[in-house]
Amino acid sequence: MQSGMIFQYDRSEQNGLLMLTNGEKKEFNIDNWVDALNEPFVGQKISYEFVSGKAQIWVEGSQRLELQESAVEVDEDEIDLGDVDDHITYYISMGFNLVKDSMENGSRIVNLRYYRNGEFGEATIKENNGVISLTQSMNGQTIVNR
Repeated sequence: MQSGMIFQYDRSEQNGLLMLTNGEKKEFNIDNWVDALNEPFVGQKISYEFVSGKAQIWVEGSQRLELQESAVEVDEDEIDLGDVDDHITYYISMGFNLVKDSMENGSRIVNLRYYRNGEFGEATIKENNGVISLTQSMNGQTIVNR
């Protein structure tokens, strides 16, 4: 693993150039970005690793994620998971990143986020007295609200 920074980045083309600490320059595109919480931008400090024939790039100090190629939209009728932890596991398997898991006024509230290839999403899972509610949005559109 190496450190570096984003030297150039074109948001519309979703590609750019990295400058690694060893002096190497590497071209990259958004498919190499494995950080669900952050978008690439010029001057950003990054971590870089070449794994199984593919470059992987994420914000230095951020959690590196192995993400699917694109988000899977959820049909709310297909979700029949037992508890909050089952929901969390399900969303992480879809490429979401756990952002916050907290207790507020006796309710457990879990927030997860997704960012990949210009797509973004958020899921909020709330559990109060054994009743689970779920809200998920993708690209600003609510797709699950139960």
